[in-house]
Amino acid sequence: MLASVSATPGRTTRDLRLDGLRGLLLVIMALNHITTDLRVFTEHPLGFVSAAEGFVFLAGLVAGFVFTRRRLRDGAKAAQTAAWRRARTIYWAHLGLLAFVCAWVVGFKAIAGTPPGNAPDLLLISPVAGLLAGPFLMYQPPLLDILPLYTGFMLLLPALLAAYARGHRATVVGASFGLWALTNALISVDLSQPGLFFTGAFNPFAWQLLFVVGSALGDAWARGETAVRADRPGLVAAALAISIGCFLVRHAFVPSFVPGAVLQTLENKNILAPLRLLN
Repeated sequence: MLASVSATPGRTTRDLRLDGLRGLLLVIMALNHITTDLRVFTEHPLGFVSAAEGFVFLAGLVAGFVFTRRRLRDGAKAAQTAAWRRARTIYWAHLGLLAFVCAWVVGFKAIAGTPPGNAPDLLLISPVAGLLAGPFLMYQPPLLDILPLYTGFMLLLPALLAAYARGHRATVVGASFGLWALTNALISVDLSQPGLFFTGAFNPFAWQLLFVVGSALGDAWARGETAVRADRPGLVAAALAISIGCFLVRHAFVPSFVPGAVLQTLENKNILAPLRLLN
């Protein structure tokens, strides 16, 4: 979904570091959704953080870099058009997958007499309702929620870049953090009974924080600015200590010191809960 990147203006060579890392994260996510013994090594191996968080952050980083460069080179209107064109492509891909899943459920039931065992609930109860709600992004069957999430992010990107260009990068990141905090305070994490209005396993009002922070850093990168200094040993030491601590608790090498239900809430993936975000 993202274009070529380069740290040198005027060049379009790909950054193989980012390509390789994003490709690895995609492979890990694919392995995590199939039955394989490799999930022992790919399912949250480092702590309360998964490949999905890394991929969304990198998507924001590269999008911020690529489309800021486009904005600087060709103007705001061209960058907006390119971002919205990308959003439209992603949206059409989502519609195609949704139609395929609906046809698969209905066709399987018509031929076999019974629905497939892993069919989405709403498509079993009312395929028409699911097919009508899906295009409006009000309902996504399980595992079909990533593309709508990216569609929304790409539609939002031009506004983010415009704010960054006006010098409001810190304000935007702060507002994004506030929206994440409000979501964690008000939104239930219970996904056991998804109905007609089900936007998937990734709450967009929480997960936007990763994309926004990534896009802000990508914008700074494209402008040749230093958003986070590398020579901060205290920050690196704190991050390392947090990472090691989460790893040890996640794999039960040390106790969590909080009840299991509380720990599950603090590391909930749907709303990118505080412990997961910190990790």
